[in-house]
Amino acid sequence: GKLRANLQHKTDAEFQEEIRLAQAAEARRKAESARYAKAAADEAEKKRVKVAIAAPSDAKDEKRDRDSLEFKLPAGTAKTAAEKLRDDLTAQGWKLDSTSLEALAGSLVLSRKAGVTLSIVYVDSGLDDAEVTISAFGATITGPEAR
Repeated sequence: GKLRANLQHKTDAEFQEEIRLAQAAEARRKAESARYAKAAADEAEKKRVKVAIAAPSDAKDEKRDRDSLEFKLPAGTAKTAAEKLRDDLTAQGWKLDSTSLEALAGSLVLSRKAGVTLSIVYVDSGLDDAEVTISAFGATITGPEAR
């Protein structure tokens, strides 16, 4: 008939050595995988578009991180601020994709290249502080000093 299995006799020391070698190989494989993942993340970060955005001088409660910038403005000034941001960004090479600017609320979407967009949204009731949020997708928002 056919041979269905092979049987090898090993001492406990031989068996433990095989386990140790297998664990060492797995550790090397995991370290190599982590190294490649870090290199890929570093490369993606280098390719990430950086955009310098300054909040208006009368902005308050500014919250800034890598992907967003939020601030409040005096009532009735958000539309003008959004228009200035639009003009500054188009001067930096951003292309206006869509816009809807009204006195009470508005939004702008700008793009730089495929997969890289900025979204500016504001709400301005005219009674309380206006809120402005700028969100980046595929880009990093930096302060004006990084320009």
